[in-house]
Amino acid sequence: MLLAIAVRNLVRQRTRALLTLASVGIGVVSLILAAGFIDDILFQLREATIHSQLGHFEVFAPGYVDAGRREPLAHTLADSRAAIAAMRAIPGVATVAPRLSFSGLLSNGRADATVIIEGIDPGAEAAIGTAMTTIAGKSLEAASGPAVVVGEGVARSLKLRIGGTVTVLASTREGALNTMDAPLAGIFRSPFKDYDERAVRIKLRDAQDLVASDSVNSLAALLRPGASVDDAVSAAKRALPPDRYDIRPWWALADFYQGTASLYRRQFMVLLTIVATMVLLGVANSVNMSLHERQAEFGTVRALGYGAGAVFRQIIVESAVLGAAAALLGIVLGVMLAWAISAIGIDMPPPPNSDIGYQAAIRVSFSNIALAAAIGVFAAVIGALLPARRLSRMPIVAALRHAV
Repeated sequence: MLLAIAVRNLVRQRTRALLTLASVGIGVVSLILAAGFIDDILFQLREATIHSQLGHFEVFAPGYVDAGRREPLAHTLADSRAAIAAMRAIPGVATVAPRLSFSGLLSNGRADATVIIEGIDPGAEAAIGTAMTTIAGKSLEAASGPAVVVGEGVARSLKLRIGGTVTVLASTREGALNTMDAPLAGIFRSPFKDYDERAVRIKLRDAQDLVASDSVNSLAALLRPGASVDDAVSAAKRALPPDRYDIRPWWALADFYQGTASLYRRQFMVLLTIVATMVLLGVANSVNMSLHERQAEFGTVRALGYGAGAVFRQIIVESAVLGAAAALLGIVLGVMLAWAISAIGIDMPPPPNSDIGYQAAIRVSFSNIALAAAIGVFAAVIGALLPARRLSRMPIVAALRHAV
C-alpha cells in the first residue's frame, strides 16, 4: 500500500521527482565511471608487474628477499630441479622460470656500468614477460649461442649497438673475477624505467658458467588464466618444505604496485565522499522544497487520522523509491558510457617510473555497480530524513494553514 501511494505521489510531483532523479542518477554514473577508471589503471599496472618481472608467485631460498640482493650467490636454492618439478605439478601452473641474478659490470670496451645480470631460461621468460618488448635486434630466445640483451636505459648510457661485442664481468661464489664476451643481440623495454636502466639478461647456462655455479636463486611461476594465486601459493607451500623454500605471491614483492594501489584507493574514497555529500545535499534540497509545497496535503492526511509516524514512513518510502529508480537509471547510463568510452579508449601519458604511455578504459564490475547504487539509494533516504521528521512533527493546524 505504501509503495503504491509513493509511486503515485512521485508521478504527481513530476518536476521535483525529476530533479531528485537527475541528482542521484548523475552521482551514480560518476561513481561507476570513476571506480571503473581506477580499476583499469590498477589492472594494467598489475598485469604489467606480473608479465614483466615477477610472474604470479616466486620461490626463493630462505633469506634471499631480505639479504639476497646484497649476496645473491650466498642464497641459492638447495635443489632447484626438485622444486621445479613440484611447482609444475601444482594445478594451474603454466610455466616455471628459473633465474640466477647477481650484480656485475657491463663494458663496451670504452666505458662500463654497474648492472644487474639475470641468467634466464629464454623460452620460459618469453611466456612470462609478455609486457616486455624488444625494440631493437632480437630476443634472447631467438639468439643462437652466447648472447646479451640489455634494457633500453643500459643501451643508452653505454651507447651500445646491435651486433657489437660487450663484456660481462662478475665475481664467482669464491670471489674470483670472471668475464664473458658476447654479441649484443637485442635491446628490450619493460613497463618500468628503473629496471631498464640496470638490467642485463643472458642465458641461464652462460650465467652459471660466469659465476662457476650450477644453482639458481629464484623460480618464477606463471599461472593459467583463471587460476587462483592464493590457491597456487598454498599448494606450493604444502609441496615445498618451508625451511628450504621461501614462497611469495607477486603482490608481496611489488612495492610500487602496493603504494600506487593504496594511493588510488584513498583518492577514490575522497571522491566517493564528495559525490555522496553532493548527492545528499541535492536530494535534501529537492525533497525539502517538495515537502514545503505539500504541507497542506500532509496536514490533510494528518487531519484524517494518520499519525506522524505514518507520514514520516510515507516520505521515506517515496525517497527510497526515487533513489532506487535513479540508481537503476544511473547504472544503465553508467554502463553504457563505460562501454562507449572503453571502445574509444583514453590515451594516457607514461605513468611514474615508465616511458610507455598506454590506453585506459572503464572496467565495469558488479562490486562497483552495487557500491554506486547503494550510495545513491542511501543518499536519497538520508537526505529525506530531516525534512520528513520536521514535516511529520508539524502541528496539523500549521500544515493546513498553507492551503489558505
